Amino acid sequence: MKKSFIMVTLLFVLTALTVSQPGSGRRNVSVIGSVGTAVSDFEGAFFDVGVEIRTVGNFYLQFLYDYYLNPTGVNVDGVNSSAYGFNLFAVYKFKLSKKLNLFTKVGANYTTVKASVSSPRVSASNSDFGAGTGAGFEFNLNKNTGILLGGTAKTIISESGAGIWFKIYCGISFRLR
Repeated sequence: MKKSFIMVTLLFVLTALTVSQPGSGRRNVSVIGSVGTAVSDFEGAFFDVGVEIRTVGNFYLQFLYDYYLNPTGVNVDGVNSSAYGFNLFAVYKFKLSKKLNLFTKVGANYTTVKASVSSPRVSASNSDFGAGTGAGFEFNLNKNTGILLGGTAKTIISESGAGIWFKIYCGISFRLR
């Protein structure tokens, strides 16, 4: 898990550095990270890390990796669960004031859920595609740093049915260029 997290983070940062336009004078790429809680079919703490790239005007592409510490909410000795996902969102930011933006986003996700029992040693995982939408606020502290507060509704569609959960989070954005 640690190796995949490092690889995904490295991929996001390299993408951000490649796509940015240093000569334009505009800050086009941000590294973002957040922590929060999920409710409904997924529960408990999670964190996100990713890259947001300005495309045109107030539109952005957001690539996120999210990791859920215990999405099943089962707190029994010997039972462990985790989940991680890759997300691609189209984001639009409405400028409410010089420092405050309202953002909305819609996109797709690919989520893997893993569960294991220690005795007898049994484990399983399942991966599915889904969709998500969300909204929130970005408060710009200065030209490089902003604070995020938002929520996202996500779903995965599998052969066994759909799963729906809601994420509430607080985070930070750091503009690279």
